[in-house]
Amino acid sequence: MTKRDYLAKLSEYLSYELPERLVVKNLEYYSEYIDSEVSGGKNVSSVLEDLGDPQLIARSIIDAAKSGADGIPYTEDDRDFRSEVYGSGNAPGQSSGWFGGDSSQGYDGGYQGSGNFGGDQTGSRGDAGGGFHVYNLGCFSVILFALILMCVISLLGSILGALSPILAPICMVMLVMWLLGRRGR
Repeated sequence: MTKRDYLAKLSEYLSYELPERLVVKNLEYYSEYIDSEVSGGKNVSSVLEDLGDPQLIARSIIDAAKSGADGIPYTEDDRDFRSEVYGSGNAPGQSSGWFGGDSSQGYDGGYQGSGNFGGDQTGSRGDAGGGFHVYNLGCFSVILFALILMCVISLLGSILGALSPILAPICMVMLVMWLLGRRGR
C-alpha cells in the first residue's frame, strides 16, 4: 500500500462520521508523520505497517472526536457531527467531491492539503451504515414499556375470558346479596 492509498482509506473511513475540517486536520497530521518517519530513514511500507490498519486508526480518531467532556465514547455528552457531515445536502451515498482526479502529488503521491487525492476513486462517501450507533434510550424504554403493558393487558384479558362463564353467575349472586343486604337495614 502506498502513502496515498493509506491516506485515501483513512479519509474514507473518517469522512463517514466526521466533518471535513477534522478529516483534513487528521490527514495532515498522518501525512506529516509519515514524511518525518521516511526522512528519518524508514521506508514508507514499514511506516504504514507500524501505523496499522487505517480503519482502526479512524475508529480511534472518531471515538476521541465524538467523546464529550468526560472523554468516554458512547455516553450522553458525546458530540454529534451529523449536521456538519451531511449538512451541505450530501446524504450518505451521495457524491461529496472529496476524492478527485489528478491532483498535484508530492512524495509518494501523498496528501497535499488541497482536499483531493489522486487516483481512481469514485467520489462517493459510500454507505455510512454498518457501524456501531448509540441511540437515545428514551424511545427504546417507551416502546419496551408499551410492549410489556400490552402483554399484561392481553394476559389479563385471556384470564378473564376463560373465567367469564364462572365469574358472571358469581357476580350476579353477589349483586343480589348486596341488594338484599341493603334492603334489610
